[in-house]
Amino acid sequence: MDSGKPLLRTGQLVRTLACGFFPVGEDVETAKDFAEIANEDSKFRAGAAVAGKKWQPALQESGVFDVTRLNLSGSPQNAEAYFSFWVSSPRSLEDLLLEPNLPRVNFQVGQQGPVQIWLNGQKVADRTGNETNAVAEALRLRSGWNHLLVKLTHTTEKWEFAAHFTASQPEFIAKMDSSLEKP
Repeated sequence: MDSGKPLLRTGQLVRTLACGFFPVGEDVETAKDFAEIANEDSKFRAGAAVAGKKWQPALQESGVFDVTRLNLSGSPQNAEAYFSFWVSSPRSLEDLLLEPNLPRVNFQVGQQGPVQIWLNGQKVADRTGNETNAVAEALRLRSGWNHLLVKLTHTTEKWEFAAHFTASQPEFIAKMDSSLEKP
């Protein structure tokens, strides 16, 4: 059931904040801008601007986002777009060695083309090829709110993506909370 949050109880992403389109050739400055604000929660809010582009909410009830139809500024050709949302973990998953019974949580992004994923300002996945899926494995979620930032690069004719969480203990996903902005 859709609760108006970014994640469904199944772990499927259906809402996110989106920012773009950034020309691929200007990535260095854009990446620098995002790196500088990675821990500034106020910069990841609807209407907040980064590198001249504003964050805006995006909804896709099916879970498959057509990036070219998100009404972002600029041209989607040879471009990059960023997606931001927050998840709250009911317990810390930072030290799997001390607690072997902790669930192992993965975040998978399906897109044809390069994908980068950051968790709390730390890069956790960097897929540069045109494979179909990028997976951030064994996420070290903190207890409480965690920020996820996803960067997608447009390299094929159709620019769509879908994302979802999986866990070694599936009931853990249903216990997670989510928000577009940090509560």
